Amino acid sequence: TSAKNDENIKQSNEYQEAEKVFNEITKAQQDDK
Repeated sequence: TSAKNDENIKQSNEYQEAEKVFNEITKAQQDDK
């Protein structure tokens, strides 16, 4: 189960990274207006 837990943590970290990038892109688009 620890291996599965590592997968979940890795996916969670990747999701947070993607969300951060998405937020920066959204903010940049709003700044353009």
